[in-house]
Amino acid sequence: MKLLSMPKPISAPEEKGIVGNYYWRGRSLWIDYSVHGERFREPILKRRNDDSKEVRRCEIMALKVLHKRDIQIVEDKFFDIRKRYDPKFWRIAGRYWKYHLSLQKSAKVERYKIVSLLKKWGRTPASRIDANDVILWMEELKNDGYQINAINNRFAYFHAIIHWALRESQVDKRLDANPILNVKALRGGKVRKKKKVSGQFERELEAARPCFRPLYFAAWESGCRPEELFGLEWENVDMEERLFIFPADHIKTFEDRVVPISDMLFDVVKDLHVKRKNPIVFPNNEGRRYTRQGIRWDMAIIRRAIGDADIWFRDTRKEFVSRKISKEKIPIPDVMAVTGHKTYSTIKRYCLDKIDDMRRVVGASQHPNVIEFESQKRDTSPPQEGVKVANLG
Repeated sequence: MKLLSMPKPISAPEEKGIVGNYYWRGRSLWIDYSVHGERFREPILKRRNDDSKEVRRCEIMALKVLHKRDIQIVEDKFFDIRKRYDPKFWRIAGRYWKYHLSLQKSAKVERYKIVSLLKKWGRTPASRIDANDVILWMEELKNDGYQINAINNRFAYFHAIIHWALRESQVDKRLDANPILNVKALRGGKVRKKKKVSGQFERELEAARPCFRPLYFAAWESGCRPEELFGLEWENVDMEERLFIFPADHIKTFEDRVVPISDMLFDVVKDLHVKRKNPIVFPNNEGRRYTRQGIRWDMAIIRRAIGDADIWFRDTRKEFVSRKISKEKIPIPDVMAVTGHKTYSTIKRYCLDKIDDMRRVVGASQHPNVIEFESQKRDTSPPQEGVKVANLG
């Protein structure tokens, strides 16, 4: 007898009142039947050999099981004995990482966010994750000093993992219910919109240590991310074409990017090239690559000298975008090509002059009675030709 390797149903005899059918999957015999429109499939047994008598014995066993299920259905005694899929959080987070997040360009940057969730929820079964527990967890993070934006960011990944498990491509791996259905992100999250007043950056540059000034000025002039400039080496600087060439492994989006060097920045880079003692373009005071802790140290020096505790290194990137789009009227796609932004929604958050642009659209000027704090004043003077670059070390 020729055995079927693919599941091809064999109908059970209707005269015996048996519903459903049985079929072979390799050496295993399965039954397939429906109860109130819901499909059920059960493995019965495996055949010992390929003899026709052994095959017939297995098929008779399948008919007996189907007949038993038929009686249970008629007498309303049938119940689903299938084990409910109730994985622990680490398992669904692992599948989310393996089949989705690890395939994204930003996987290396986002991996640690999944790890932080596993420390809290890793051993918890999905069925035991309660909405109240999630809300309590978010409140605990808030009490521990975490910013609302940081808490909502963690919750966004938690939310993404759960919803991915609810839509699993493998039906038997899907969650039955959403444990965080009614949980919302915390309110009060803020997007940083502080803009430097006229002449503020020059004062900050003057207050910086000599070894830090070239790096800080490069961030202001190029709009690059801090981590991109930290690891920049001379082999990635084209002095003839005046280009910064960032390899994919140094970029957040893991794509090669080329950034032109402005004339003012090139004067600084050229001076550094003459004095270079190591492969790092912007070394620290010890001649080594800058670290995040080193940046915090130098920014703290600037804050104390200026008397303003609300100064961030990354503000240079937002200032670059605002300056190019709002003041110099450079097309947004051209600015995105330099900064490396991929979507308009992202670069829109970096532009700090939205209100001025909106007034310009309707032909309105700023109301004379509007009073602004010193840290919120906008520079209404014509665009500056550049920033003084003397004494950059």
